[in-house]
Amino acid sequence: MACAHLACSFLTCHGTALARDADTGAWRVTGNMTEAALKVAAAKGGYWDDQGKVSELLQTHARAADLEVPFSFQRKMMCTVHRLPETRQLESLQFPARCTHFAILKGAPDKLIQKL
Repeated sequence: MACAHLACSFLTCHGTALARDADTGAWRVTGNMTEAALKVAAAKGGYWDDQGKVSELLQTHARAADLEVPFSFQRKMMCTVHRLPETRQLESLQFPARCTHFAILKGAPDKLIQKL
């Protein structure tokens, strides 16, 4: 289950990148600083931009940008929608055969918990 959480963290932070500076060796994040923490956690779990299993993950679980609900300060949350592969699986999560997509909600805990 932890791998599925890390995969979701990686998939939903599409506008943020984590990279090591070749000259200084320092880590740098570009994009949304709030997403940076999720991106770092995903990287610690093996989900690096354009490396290893991530390339396949980005292809098999492609983001449906037209279905995305962007973050707003009024709502304090956002939602990304991703396509499921034929296996209907994301890491250890197995979805029912009739499912074609899944949604990842991200936002302020006090707002998300109200919606559950």
